[in-house]
Amino acid sequence: MNYHRLFLLLERRNIRRTRLVEIGLISAETMVRLRKNRPVSLHTIDKLRTYLDCRISDIMSSS
Repeated sequence: MNYHRLFLLLERRNIRRTRLVEIGLISAETMVRLRKNRPVSLHTIDKLRTYLDCRISDIMSSS
C-alpha cells in the first residue's frame, strides 16, 4: 500500500501529520507505519476516511 495520497490531502487541507496523533485519531506508531507505507488496519483507514470526509482512494493506492 502507498499512503502518499493521504499526505498530499493533509497538506492541501493544512493539517499537520502530528495533529492526527494529538487528537487521538491514530497512534504515533501508526503514523510511522503510514509514513513507511506499511500495513495498517482497515479500522484505521476508516477512521482517517471519516475524519477527513473522503474516499479510501483519496488516501491510499495499491502501488
